[in-house]
Amino acid sequence: MEDVGCQLASMDFDPPRGYEGSADAVSGTPDDLTVQTACVGMPTNITLYAVAWGTSSAREPGPAQCLDDANRNALPRKQALSKITVGSAYCLVTRKQSLAWFKVTAKPGSQQQGLTVVATLWTPPEGS
Repeated sequence: MEDVGCQLASMDFDPPRGYEGSADAVSGTPDDLTVQTACVGMPTNITLYAVAWGTSSAREPGPAQCLDDANRNALPRKQALSKITVGSAYCLVTRKQSLAWFKVTAKPGSQQQGLTVVATLWTPPEGS
């Protein structure tokens, strides 16, 4: 049996970036979402560090609908990665008060522990 280790991947939508590495290599402000692969005795899960997130339409909504989805269809801060399925879509409010819609297009990896997404970001006007 191979040692899976505690691998961590994260997604930030504002500014958009992704990161993959071990948990001890990540420092500073957490990104919007992190994916923690199974450590010994721990399930693989996705954790929200943004303001809010919720399920959304598989077709990209407008910003007003996305904000409504993030609040009305709210999900818990920690979710089992197995519940995040290909074709599912989500809206979230970033810590900078931007809105992001993203859709899962693939779950690569031997145990589907990765996420490939397409995303749209709406940023608030300057000075708001």
